[in-house]
Amino acid sequence: MIMILPAGHNKLKKGSVPPVEEYIRSRVPWSTEPSLKFKTEEVGIEFDEFIDGLKDGKSDAEMAEEFDVTEKLIYHLRDHFMRYGLGHIMGQD
Repeated sequence: MIMILPAGHNKLKKGSVPPVEEYIRSRVPWSTEPSLKFKTEEVGIEFDEFIDGLKDGKSDAEMAEEFDVTEKLIYHLRDHFMRYGLGHIMGQD
């Protein structure tokens, strides 16, 4: 775990507990972005079919035609998948 301490703060001694605010902020898993499944469903695209299109190497144009949406929308969904995967969770268990 990496902790960022305010300037002038003494380093924690071995075995000591970090300040509660730092501990909570760095440890609690939370989502910063809706999941890809949520995004596809929100625009009327079947999630599993979208993933199959990615797996099959379909172009944005092919997928846009198949799902009756714009290429720009497919581009953004693909970009989300490439950057974050299926869900975007930060923190630790």
